[in-house]
Amino acid sequence: MASFMALVAELLLVSGVGIAYTQLLWRFFRQKTLSASVIDKLVSLPDSPWDLARPRVITSAIGPWLAALVCVLMPLAGMFPPGCLTVEFRNSIVPVTLSAVPTLNISYWGPGNYRGFVDHALFDLNADLDFINVQPKLTTLARTVLAQGEPVAPPTPCSGPCTYDMQFDGPSFECKQVNATKYTLFKPCTDVVFKAKSQSVRDGLLIRNNSVRLSWHTERNAEEACRNSTLRTMDCSVKLATYNVKMTNEENGTRIFNTKVTGAKEFWDDENPIPLRFYDYFYDRESGNLMDEAVNQTQLHKVYANTQAYAIREAAVQALVGDVRRFSDGGGDTRTALLWPNMTYVVGSPYIGMTDRFNPQVSLTPETVQKYLQDIVTSTLSLNPKNKPLWTNGPDIPALEGGATYIFDSKLQFFLPYGVCLLVAGLVYIHGIWAMWKNGQPAGKSLLQFATAVSTSKTLQETCSSRTDEDAFENLKEIKLRYGVGRSFDSAGSSIYVTGFGTVDEVDCTK
Repeated sequence: MASFMALVAELLLVSGVGIAYTQLLWRFFRQKTLSASVIDKLVSLPDSPWDLARPRVITSAIGPWLAALVCVLMPLAGMFPPGCLTVEFRNSIVPVTLSAVPTLNISYWGPGNYRGFVDHALFDLNADLDFINVQPKLTTLARTVLAQGEPVAPPTPCSGPCTYDMQFDGPSFECKQVNATKYTLFKPCTDVVFKAKSQSVRDGLLIRNNSVRLSWHTERNAEEACRNSTLRTMDCSVKLATYNVKMTNEENGTRIFNTKVTGAKEFWDDENPIPLRFYDYFYDRESGNLMDEAVNQTQLHKVYANTQAYAIREAAVQALVGDVRRFSDGGGDTRTALLWPNMTYVVGSPYIGMTDRFNPQVSLTPETVQKYLQDIVTSTLSLNPKNKPLWTNGPDIPALEGGATYIFDSKLQFFLPYGVCLLVAGLVYIHGIWAMWKNGQPAGKSLLQFATAVSTSKTLQETCSSRTDEDAFENLKEIKLRYGVGRSFDSAGSSIYVTGFGTVDEVDCTK
């Protein structure tokens, strides 16, 4: 439709210039004596661009020649300038709808039976349905995120590059720095530069104390250059929050995650510890038999979500827990001291720092630790197989896929030629209107108008009738004509004045 409208606009512009040219031409005929051959060329000049190169036409009628040149160049200049409109691939422009998108739903535990509960759990269970530990795939995922400093990309539901939004619940850290000297996990000015410890404790079949603590020195910690001012301690608790994630799959395979966490709320405190046993939901205590469906499903729904959130938090904490020391086997020469991680996987992590094994620089902040857990939660989507997903988004998700589109970049390359076209066309229009007003009536190129204009000239009549067609044509080419008022006779023989073409002797100039 846009191309059609552009074509219509171009046709209207060119046709308007052509009409203005006709008005200017007939005004020029009144002002200057021209040979018949030049008049013939001028009449058809906009339609015969090859006649623009005739020197005689240029020298005899420079004004109409310029107007005709505008008529010829207008379609060329009006063509869309090359390069300013290109077809390129762009991400996120075609709206589509995605169905059954794999997501994360820590509240969903299957169709209500024992098998579904076990299949959807992110933690391992024994035969009595007691929580044993976090599943190995989740701990491996947490270590991977810690090592690479970004989420692990889940399988894409799109056939190509796309962008879509997801929303789900998951755990989120709330961290704050505390008094480093009072709550430090290690004695300052030793070989320890970092230590993390989970403060939670197991009380029978419950997990209490929602806390993990981290202590570190921000700079190199050598005994001969120890400063307590570099000591830091941070305490983090976990809450249940809503994750709003915008996922973008680029054409080059890059995955971009834009995560916003909102609505954080308490789910684990002294009054609400994390339960570790689910036996009573699925087994009949009197008979010891497995029931077809779980009982107290409303309560199980809440308890299961809390335990799933704890499992994700625990995977993140297990990758952090341990300490990092400066170890040297070179006696008192601290220049040979290397970082020696003990149980922890933080060394070299983009979230933590310590990329220089000889000169540790720890760059921990509450924001980096919070982002670490957020990235693990987002990465948990990758544990949801695409061919047989554990959790899928209920309603369809609107998305934007990539596709080819018109790109309008070189604006100057577009506006300059079109602006010149409009300016020149406007000037031609103004002169054309002025010429039409001076002519007294609109001029045209019809047969009747030309027949009327030449019928009063005796010279033209005699030239055409006294010789052969070939001779008449050659003589006509050289006759000097002008458009003006001449004397003629009506049918009664009375003398009248008529307007038309004639020689200088036959007509007077009309202004």
